[in-house]
Amino acid sequence: MNPFDRVLAGSFAVFMACGLVRAFRSGIIGHEDGPLDLNEHPLAFSMLVAVNLCCVAMLAWLAAGQEVTTLWRLAAPTVGLKP
Repeated sequence: MNPFDRVLAGSFAVFMACGLVRAFRSGIIGHEDGPLDLNEHPLAFSMLVAVNLCCVAMLAWLAAGQEVTTLWRLAAPTVGLKP
């Protein structure tokens, strides 16, 4: 990846991580249909947090200069998939 793409991926990862910190502190995470409250929709809140954490990890991996294929080769066996 070129440096501009790495900076873009890193800044987006930081932006998403800040949103996750806000979600953990307030118990409310943003969603396209409206905010999800931890007390009203705990499963949906947890799933959305998990997906956001995976996205942050992938973007941080890309910002570090690695490739998606390397991440897939490392992560696929942990969930039972063949790389």
